[in-house]
Amino acid sequence: MTYRFGKSLSTSGPYGPTVQCRPAAMPSRPPAPCTYPGCACFAVRMSRCAAHQRQPFSGNQTRNTSSRVLVPTAPPLVSANYKRYDSLYKTEQWRRMRAAHLAAYPLCVVCGAAGTVADHVVPHRGDARLFFNRGNLQTLCARDHQRKTAAEIRSRAAQSER
Repeated sequence: MTYRFGKSLSTSGPYGPTVQCRPAAMPSRPPAPCTYPGCACFAVRMSRCAAHQRQPFSGNQTRNTSSRVLVPTAPPLVSANYKRYDSLYKTEQWRRMRAAHLAAYPLCVVCGAAGTVADHVVPHRGDARLFFNRGNLQTLCARDHQRKTAAEIRSRAAQSER
């Protein structure tokens, strides 16, 4: 009998065959029933048939681990101008201004810990004059910046519901 790679099965070893290969014609595993509820098809390589393959995970969904179903989440609470003013943070002028501010004011104004974020006191919402105004900056630690940002997002969501 010839096996994969053209090798023959030999029994010259003291404990049985010395070459152990699977036959080339044998599948890796037999087909199994599709795991999708109520489906009578067979899946050859995956746990589900081709009609019921799981969709890839995307960023706007969360995994429901109890039933293994992808559940759409609420849309993000960012303004429509997010992409427009996000580019302001990538400018060399902002990087220099941020570094100078953190060097001059290294402590968080809320808790006194080491500050890592140069935060805008008044949200700029894409206004370049307000964005690059040095008097509109304060130093915050990451924890206090997250709290402040979350409070701003909640207040904007509450205002938009009115």
